[in-house]
Amino acid sequence: MQDWPVFLTAPQADAKVENSYTNHPLTNKTVDEINSVVRQNENHLKDLDISPSNWVILDQPGLVDSTCILVEQDFKGDNLEVEDKYRAMRISCTEAWIIYAGLDVGNMGFEDVADVDAGLLEDGTYRWVGPFEASNEALKKAEVETEKKRQAALEAARDLGYID
Repeated sequence: MQDWPVFLTAPQADAKVENSYTNHPLTNKTVDEINSVVRQNENHLKDLDISPSNWVILDQPGLVDSTCILVEQDFKGDNLEVEDKYRAMRISCTEAWIIYAGLDVGNMGFEDVADVDAGLLEDGTYRWVGPFEASNEALKKAEVETEKKRQAALEAARDLGYID
């Protein structure tokens, strides 16, 4: 498995951080624009042992709700030629690495973890449903557990004086 690329497009990572990322070349880029960057630099990424087939985007909405965009490149034909097309899903940051790994090694498909039948969300991504029967109860439970972990991490950071 190759290293996975993570693209930070959020202009500001935290309201308490004085420095913002507004001058970074990827700031506020769309998934289409990031896809173009990946396609243009595919050989360079491979030389660095970074996967050009799957990648993660940390955007401003994701920093607010602890999600990221997980992208899977589409391929065509028996030779698996890269297409300019991709599929993306918004996923909990806590689940992203395991889903990424599963997609990268091919032991799960995009349809196994994204609600492709429901169509695209407003931001052009599919809703993540996980490798289990989708239910509001399961999603709500995962959200509650994630929020508890987030609060514990924030409390630890406060105790250590990293944040107010």
